Amino acid sequence: MSKKRSRRSIQTRCTQLEQQGKVLTAAFLRTALTPESPDLAVAPLLERAVRKAKQMWKRAYAPFSHFPVGAAVIGESGKVWGGCNVECSSYSLTLCAERNALTTAVANGERSIVATVVYNQRGLTPPCGACRQMLYDFGPDSVVIVTDGRLQQWFVLENLLPVAFTAMLLRHSGEALQTKGEQHQRK
Repeated sequence: MSKKRSRRSIQTRCTQLEQQGKVLTAAFLRTALTPESPDLAVAPLLERAVRKAKQMWKRAYAPFSHFPVGAAVIGESGKVWGGCNVECSSYSLTLCAERNALTTAVANGERSIVATVVYNQRGLTPPCGACRQMLYDFGPDSVVIVTDGRLQQWFVLENLLPVAFTAMLLRHSGEALQTKGEQHQRK
């Protein structure tokens, strides 16, 4: 299939999904969101997410680090949710922009994300470890785009957090605990 034809079919599919009010899937958007050549069909959605992240950057509350960050997540619904970092004098209670955007999306009904945009004018800043873990829980195959307004760097979240802690580990540890408990009772 030619690139032009492929582009048109993705654009047609995006339009059909939008008209039907259906959700976008991470796998579908990942084929359209590529760093080499983002598909024209999702370019407006991506631009909206970058604008939202920049808008959130302006609202950041960073009186201690003076390192404002804005973020936006794109949910499977195609909606864009924003967040900014909110610092606290007790540093461990500080909320990163990515987790703020994610929890806003979840509070509004999203259960899966397809992309996250992180905006910081001081340079390309990828999500911290805590943010990577939370984002992973809602979109392990999602795209992460970091930008300073001039440059962009793209990642697949699975590559940023290659050995993630997952719900599967919780299930297996519960089975292991149950087995240990049964062994203890037999003694």
